Amino acid sequence: MFFGCAESDVADDVILTPIPAFYRSCLDGADQVAEHAGWWRLATVTRDGQRYSVVQHFEGTRVADPVLALGAARSRLAFLGLVGGVELGLGVGHLVRITSAGRAPGAVASWIGPDDVDDGMPAVRALTGNGLLDDPGRVRMTASRLSASVVDLETYFFFEALGAIAPVECVALGLVTDRPGVEPFWRVQLGDTELAEAGSRMVMTVLRHWR
Repeated sequence: MFFGCAESDVADDVILTPIPAFYRSCLDGADQVAEHAGWWRLATVTRDGQRYSVVQHFEGTRVADPVLALGAARSRLAFLGLVGGVELGLGVGHLVRITSAGRAPGAVASWIGPDDVDDGMPAVRALTGNGLLDDPGRVRMTASRLSASVVDLETYFFFEALGAIAPVECVALGLVTDRPGVEPFWRVQLGDTELAEAGSRMVMTVLRHWR
């Protein structure tokens, strides 16, 4: 029901994202694409001999749900999302690799990813918050206390769900789209082209690592 396909239609390697532009980047240039019409958007892709599935879950649906529905001990999982930069030097347009995430008032979910991801992206900790419900000043203070370089809405739940299935491997990547309290996202000029380019770079980073 959720994915409109059989279990065998889903690859062991799965990329998850709530961002439509990133979902499209996962499909662009593929040799074969089989999309399935379910509650969540899902496609299984073959590109240069690699087979992987892509899930675009709804905003407001925690990424933990499709992780627990699709993931298994044999799985390799990747999450592609958007983050706000709170560390100096992490400006809009930067890409980061997230290896742990905090959740106020102090919980930390860690999934230390592989050290051999050839991406040139800084490895960071994320603070997973509540978006516009959070005061930007308090967000920056909490991020500093938890040694977080970026803030987001999902990564903590991604890592927490991974602990329930213990997959072979995971990678979490994020695009910096704003700087809370300094440069809010509604003033940032990141269009479809910039999102597509960032999505393509993240997808190729994941696929090169999985090859």
